Amino acid sequence: MDQASDTAQQATARPEAGVARSRRLETLVTRLAACAVAVAGVSAAYMQTRYPAQPKRAEAPAPSAVVQAPPLSRPGAAAAGICPDCGVIERVVARGPAADSAAYEMRIRMDDGSLRTVAQRGALPSGSRVLLAGRSILVLSDRPGRG
Repeated sequence: MDQASDTAQQATARPEAGVARSRRLETLVTRLAACAVAVAGVSAAYMQTRYPAQPKRAEAPAPSAVVQAPPLSRPGAAAAGICPDCGVIERVVARGPAADSAAYEMRIRMDDGSLRTVAQRGALPSGSRVLLAGRSILVLSDRPGRG
């Protein structure tokens, strides 16, 4: 009878062993799932710092018709009128020795936007406002923008 009672005890003990094993398995699966989530989170954070997100590029606007603006004019130029022979010296370049002094070439930006080049013995400072009168250059102001 001892064998029969041992067998009965083992039969009743085995369900408890199965329940304990089942609980351990559930605990193990839960811990593994938590570890997997943690690893995924750390990996995502690492990827964000290693490869930052690229900003979205704005789409280019659709091509449109070209708008023509009227030419710019200085305030008061229409009332006073533009001096067709006035301008500002942009550049002065020495061109070689003359009889008693070097000859200079001056590039003058006229009020109408055109360029004129004038050569003479004496040089005027760049930025001077001048009036071209025939073959002479008259200084209107030696300060830029004054006249």
